Amino acid sequence: MTVTERIDEVEARFIEGLTTLHERVVDANTQAAERLAALRPGTPATPENVPTATDVVSRYYDFASKVLEANRSFAEQLVAAWEPNAETPSIDERPAATSTARDTAAEKPSAKKASAKKASAKKASSKKASAKKASK
Repeated sequence: MTVTERIDEVEARFIEGLTTLHERVVDANTQAAERLAALRPGTPATPENVPTATDVVSRYYDFASKVLEANRSFAEQLVAAWEPNAETPSIDERPAATSTARDTAAEKPSAKKASAKKASAKKASSKKASAKKASK
């Protein structure tokens, strides 16, 4: 088993355990909410200009996904800076993270392919330029 395979296995077990924990917490909260509703029927009115809990959660995760993408871009640029013969992408070359977490997850495979094609094209043009300089 390679190191990468072992990491994948540990990550999968972690996610499985986390999902199990989440299910238990949701079940406990569902039961508590049902018991409370039996004691006090009806839901309190939400004040005007205050987002719902669902909106707050959605906005938080949209923001967190943008932060995560920005940090990923930063880390990739640092790695590229230290790789021999690698071109360091500028921050401006990365697309702005304006989509929601659901949209980002759906677009990732094509975005990765586009990035790989861009990188290949840049490397190829860089090699051609180097070859032209060397032939002069």
